Amino acid sequence: GRIHRAAINHGVLCTLGDRFLAALYRGIAADPTCAVWVAEQDGRVVGFCAYTRNVSGMYRGVIRRNMLSLGLAALPRIFSPRIIKQAWDVFRYAKVQRQARLPEAEILSVALAPGEQGGGVGSRLLSAAVERARADGEPRLKVMVGHELEAARRFYERNGFTLAGEILQHGDRLCVYVQELT
Repeated sequence: GRIHRAAINHGVLCTLGDRFLAALYRGIAADPTCAVWVAEQDGRVVGFCAYTRNVSGMYRGVIRRNMLSLGLAALPRIFSPRIIKQAWDVFRYAKVQRQARLPEAEILSVALAPGEQGGGVGSRLLSAAVERARADGEPRLKVMVGHELEAARRFYERNGFTLAGEILQHGDRLCVYVQELT
């Protein structure tokens, strides 16, 4: 949770706290449609990348299998009207993506610990996810990036993703980057 919150410091997930993020990523790592890669240096975690080949199915499955642990980890924040609205938006996320004809396969996150950017760790993690998507037979892979996150946007562009459009999620403008895999 700590690395996610430091690297991706906005959005509904960060507002739910480190315990929630840890429970969520444990659920993602256990989901058969997902993969998580972790980079370590000198015995400490310096970054990670999470991928799913089916984002709508992943959210349904992770929430269904881990509802109690996720709910408890989100207490008391989960009762905020703003959080309730944003959680509803997460459930609508798949519908918004289908309407925009976006690929199901998605890089859920690439996050590095502070001070670890620029050494190639993020690119190696992302490359592992791209190769997994290819092995899964996915024709295209997407990643959503906050419009204001210029460094992250440049990172994905340098790594072969092209801007395919924008969507609104949780009231935020998200840039949709896609990489053709075939």
